[in-house]
Amino acid sequence: IKCDFSNAILHGFEARRVEFIECRLLGAKMTACRWQDVLLENCDVRYAQFNEGVLKACEFKGSRLDEADLRRANLEGAAFSDSSLRRADLSGARLDGTNLRGAGIEGIVVGAGDLRGALVTPPQAMELARLLGLVIG
Repeated sequence: IKCDFSNAILHGFEARRVEFIECRLLGAKMTACRWQDVLLENCDVRYAQFNEGVLKACEFKGSRLDEADLRRANLEGAAFSDSSLRRADLSGARLDGTNLRGAGIEGIVVGAGDLRGALVTPPQAMELARLLGLVIG
């Protein structure tokens, strides 16, 4: 609770059934991490690097992941509620079963194939269609 991991380098950090409550992980480098059933609630995770990490069945509640680096991360079964992923890079991420319905996704970086199996709201689908260059109407 209320820990500060800002700018920490935690390469390969393994966590199972851990809760981060009101913590700061601002700019933390957690590349190649292996997380299972981890909760981040009301955390500031802006600019953090999770690229090539595994964050299976993790839950992000009321957390800010703006401009986070999630390239090639495995987010299968993760859930975002009242959280922000604005301008986050999810290129090559595995999103099968990932619930993005409670996330702000404006400006995210993602490819068409990356979205396979992700759960989104109709307005989010419209935003993603524009990102992918689709013309609707």
